[in-house]
Amino acid sequence: MDVSGTWYNQHGSRIDLRIEADGRLGGTLRSGVGFPDPDEEFPLSGFVSEGLIGFAVSFGRYDSLTCWTGHCGVENGRETIYTLWHMSVGLLPETQHADRLWEGIWSGSDTFVREAIAPLERPGRRIASHPLRKQGE
Repeated sequence: MDVSGTWYNQHGSRIDLRIEADGRLGGTLRSGVGFPDPDEEFPLSGFVSEGLIGFAVSFGRYDSLTCWTGHCGVENGRETIYTLWHMSVGLLPETQHADRLWEGIWSGSDTFVREAIAPLERPGRRIASHPLRKQGE
């Protein structure tokens, strides 16, 4: 499956992928949640091999980095990318101790499809693949 093109996840985020040499991915991500403006683009890089995909985005000034990995394929006639993600966020100086570093690693999942879908609403909590607020605020 050619993953080049535009994809959307359940949070309204958008990724634009292009395949470069040797299965490398390039592109951009626009977040549907959190601090970034919906039009703010972040560079994306990664790899695709057969039905496997992995990519990373640095949210620079938001002090976080997220990596997605998963499978891509066609389910019920719909091209889909299923991923799990891990995000590392900067910690405040008082929490940067060996026994508390786990607080700066968050995990979740995203499903991407070709057409924009309504963001998934979960009462009380939405888990995004980047901080919903700046640390300390």
